Amino acid sequence: MTSADEPFQHRPAPFDPWRAVSLMDAVIQSWTSTVSADDADLAALLSRAANDVLGFDGAALSMMTGPGRGLFLGASDAASATAARLQFTVGEGPCFEAYTEQCPVTGDEDTMLRCWPVLAIMRGEQTPFESSLSIPLGGTHRFGVLDLYLRRSRPISVQEIDAAHAIAYLVTDVLLDSYALSDPAHEDGTTNAGTTGNGSCAPAWWDNDTTRARHQVWVAVGMLNLTLGMAADDALALLRARAISEGRTVDALAHDVVLGTLDVA
Repeated sequence: MTSADEPFQHRPAPFDPWRAVSLMDAVIQSWTSTVSADDADLAALLSRAANDVLGFDGAALSMMTGPGRGLFLGASDAASATAARLQFTVGEGPCFEAYTEQCPVTGDEDTMLRCWPVLAIMRGEQTPFESSLSIPLGGTHRFGVLDLYLRRSRPISVQEIDAAHAIAYLVTDVLLDSYALSDPAHEDGTTNAGTTGNGSCAPAWWDNDTTRARHQVWVAVGMLNLTLGMAADDALALLRARAISEGRTVDALAHDVVLGTLDVA
């Protein structure tokens, strides 16, 4: 792991974190007339905005629920989505380290091979990314991570990390505000019509195609629990091991298990 307090070589051109934050805030404000806070693609939109403003090559948002556990919310592009899903497949990586330690974590090729060799190999084979920066979301709320990816490894400056931190706070505010807006009981007595598939009220970005793909992992875990009598952790470990051996994401593997087209027993 390379933490943010290690020396970083600055980019040739000065990077202004406050300008980046101002741009991100302007992007978010511009959505108010065109994008609902309950938009199903909100996490992907936020990922694209953060990526564009910060000048990276990809971005992804995940909500973390514990060590090795997380819910992928959305990404700026397909390659970033794969990179995020691979971290969950392996069950470790910069994303989980940033969440656990609550500090920025960089993941260049050397660091990846040293700390997370399986993930390093899979990311190198399945994505164009050579380096990454993971920033925890939420501050005291401690609920997720913003992953930023680079196609070519280069030093990431302290200014860039500061800007990414500030933008992560903006992203957190938008996501948490959308929860408040999705509360079924408003002060004016009105209620929201939308509910998730299990009947509970939540923002649309919490229950869309992206998050439902991750939910299938837990369905597959439950199936293994019933058919093989495996504990949840053991069932998840089995799914992960099978996915890694086949060079797939555990999300894709779980989809086949749920459909009945793959037997992992």
